[in-house]
Amino acid sequence: MIIYAKCIRGTQIAHNKEEFILRQNEKYNVYCVGETTHSKSCDSLYCVPLNYIFDCLKYGDYIAIVEVKNELQDYPNHTSYLSSMIAMNQQKILRIFKAESYEAIDYVADNVLVQKCISDGYISSWFKEEFKEYFKERIPDYMK
Repeated sequence: MIIYAKCIRGTQIAHNKEEFILRQNEKYNVYCVGETTHSKSCDSLYCVPLNYIFDCLKYGDYIAIVEVKNELQDYPNHTSYLSSMIAMNQQKILRIFKAESYEAIDYVADNVLVQKCISDGYISSWFKEEFKEYFKERIPDYMK
């Protein structure tokens, strides 16, 4: 089953349900593990298959894992994530990681079993050298 994710800014993260409820009137959407974020006005909430998450780092430096009911078994292997993006009115957040972390790289490596489908996206220009190297070690057959 394909896992979907999105990149968010640290300022968009609520650390508990009470904070999440209090921050609903902010300009940008707020996300909290275990809670459902609803789109604001006519905006849609987007997410991509996990193998493309590093292509989305320009949207934020945290990765939120989104609950998506789907029957797809294989991760797409395109040159762009745009054709695989999903828009929705609400998103339940299952986990949040700092994108530039061993935990995030391990999560992608452990859950996208066909490594040639994983895109390195903005890693080469946005990650510190230690995380670039770890990505290459952990996911040596990534999509280049």
